[in-house]
Amino acid sequence: MATLTKGKTKRKSTVKPMDENHRTILRSVREQLVTDMDAEEILRYMTAAQVFSERDEEKIKAGLTPRQQCETLLDILPKKSASAYSSFVEALENVQPHLADLLTREAGVSTSYPQERLPRE
Repeated sequence: MATLTKGKTKRKSTVKPMDENHRTILRSVREQLVTDMDAEEILRYMTAAQVFSERDEEKIKAGLTPRQQCETLLDILPKKSASAYSSFVEALENVQPHLADLLTREAGVSTSYPQERLPRE
């Protein structure tokens, strides 16, 4: 579906936005993500998955410190599609599994990471 705006054709997006629950989770763990996340490694995965554009990548890399890069990445991420959250979790699982675990725990989902088993008596 397209609309005409000042001589330009503008397409309406059919991409579903990120779920509000996922945005809430990102906000609730933001400080730990900003502190611990390797933005460059996550950015590499997210750009390869076509979640982030080259322009997004430039904005993120423009941060002078790793913290600023993480903050920019986390500012951009919630504005992406619904599938961006799962791509982000997948990137974390590959690069920093403890942060992926943090997100899944915050969501109330049990993780897929093996836990130590107690010996049977």
